[in-house]
Amino acid sequence: ERLPDVPVVFAAVSHPVASGVVADWSGSRGNLCGASNWIDPAVVLETFQLAVPHLQKLGMLRSRSSGVVSGAELATMRERLQRPDAPSLTLVEAVAADADDLGRAVQELLAAEVDAIWIPIDLTVYQHTERVLQAIGTRPVPLLGTAASAVRRGALAGTTVDYALHGRRAAGLVLDVLVRGKQPGTLPIDRMRGSCVLVNVGASRRLG
Repeated sequence: ERLPDVPVVFAAVSHPVASGVVADWSGSRGNLCGASNWIDPAVVLETFQLAVPHLQKLGMLRSRSSGVVSGAELATMRERLQRPDAPSLTLVEAVAADADDLGRAVQELLAAEVDAIWIPIDLTVYQHTERVLQAIGTRPVPLLGTAASAVRRGALAGTTVDYALHGRRAAGLVLDVLVRGKQPGTLPIDRMRGSCVLVNVGASRRLG
């Protein structure tokens, strides 16, 4: 709104619709376009099942303070699990008020006897993965992530985008606007067609 005549290109906005950046994925119909690092829930689920073959009950650990995108991840995963071709899997949600409440939320998931805990794209949660691991203690419950930072901090495995390629795709949108003369608002929000699977070998050994 403050730059009505200047094209704006964004990158790495996980869910621009849920975040209120654009009204829908087809385009902004204004001076804004961009690339999202959103990954289809079917791809996320496939990765989780590869990492934990016996997965039947998946816990999702979210925060109330920064859970806009994790809320979208939860909603789209629930939609995926309602499809006729979906695997038989129960999704359990626990919401922490803040970082200090993560331990309680983890205990809530452990009491529900989840097979794994999902750390989504939720700043409060993935920045405090160590607290989550402390709350799990010696229980053989793996952490799975859609935030690369969570895997680096101790989660067993996760899926994320190739951010170098993602950046090049965003740069392609800049070229579309500045060189090819396209209107930003007519360009659909770019989404990656592939993803990267990350594995934390140390966590894998720790879990046996």
